[in-house]
Amino acid sequence: MHTKTELLELLRAGGIRLSKRLGQHYLVDPNVCRKLVNLCELSSEDTVIEIGAGLGALTDLLAERAKRVVAVEVDRAISEHLTRRLAPLSTVEVLCQDILEFPWPLYRGSKVVGAIPYHITSPILVNLCEQARDIPMAWLGIQHEVARRLCAAPGSKAYGRLTVLVQYRFAVSRLARIPRSAFFPQPAVDSAWVRLVAHPSPPVAVDDEALLFDV
Repeated sequence: MHTKTELLELLRAGGIRLSKRLGQHYLVDPNVCRKLVNLCELSSEDTVIEIGAGLGALTDLLAERAKRVVAVEVDRAISEHLTRRLAPLSTVEVLCQDILEFPWPLYRGSKVVGAIPYHITSPILVNLCEQARDIPMAWLGIQHEVARRLCAAPGSKAYGRLTVLVQYRFAVSRLARIPRSAFFPQPAVDSAWVRLVAHPSPPVAVDDEALLFDV
């Protein structure tokens, strides 16, 4: 992975400009990265889909544990750099693709890991819920406030549509705090590392799921 200094040098050398539109905040604290990957329950038989791989802060560590890593990154310049850097690792495949258009059924049974972009956190979570039959477990870095909403109890102020949707598909656990200082550029808020475990069957009986989600 890259430290902050190495990241800045890389961006300058490659003429790469970070995009506010893409919400690019990269992990630059190696201790935090190791802690997050250690919290993932991965085995040498797992295929991992990494959301928003960026410059590979987590990718190298995931490749040490999993059988295969599919690193998904939407920024073409960043994706090309990551492809060159990880070329020696035969177990890593880099895809330049929008995760919201990812063909999940082709990777059924894969586990998901990623520090996901803040600006599309809700669409990504909804997408994962729609594909929950293909995704047994996920570990995600999300805004602290969003993590609070996902873990909220009925009747609390944080309880809402996203709570219902995610808890209907997954059992949610908040595992660790990620300080904003672990990222570059530094975001305005802290993050949290959460685990989603797909329910074998929904925790409540619903006759019409489409109607539930519309409401």
